[in-house]
Amino acid sequence: MYKKCPCGKDNCSCSTDIALFLVRLALASVFIVHGFGKFANMEATIGYFNTLGFPSALSYLVAAIELLGGIAMLIGIGTTAAGVGIAIVMIGAIVKVHWSQGFSGGWEFPFILLLSALAIGVGGSGCISIPKLLKGKETQSKKPKSSKSAQSTGTHEEQSSQGTEPDASGSVS
Repeated sequence: MYKKCPCGKDNCSCSTDIALFLVRLALASVFIVHGFGKFANMEATIGYFNTLGFPSALSYLVAAIELLGGIAMLIGIGTTAAGVGIAIVMIGAIVKVHWSQGFSGGWEFPFILLLSALAIGVGGSGCISIPKLLKGKETQSKKPKSSKSAQSTGTHEEQSSQGTEPDASGSVS
């Protein structure tokens, strides 16, 4: 019998999904706090961005990318776009703020955030996300209930219809 992932998929790579979730959680915690902080003190944020030579409007855009991107990472919706947006913000932070300080104590942390955001942008949210967990519960609730004896002693056809055996190609239906 095959194990199901929380998303309802057969043979899902749970360790990969847990790893993606942990990276998303780390990114969410950093960017929700920093995005919220920028919005909470927008006057100072605009002033700082102006000293870097950026227009005031960019401070709102960066704050929105950080806050909304962090929320997207947390719940697992739009993680590709959020990852790319966060990566672009981190490139700007590395080049305009941290580069002159060198790697150690300078741009090492923004670089880790950049690579983590790109990893999620490429890898996606994985199975551990609110929409996928809800979809999995919806899929499981639509499946017909069968008795315990039918599951343990059912015929080959019954087991195949329950998705417990691979088909001729070796994949699970």
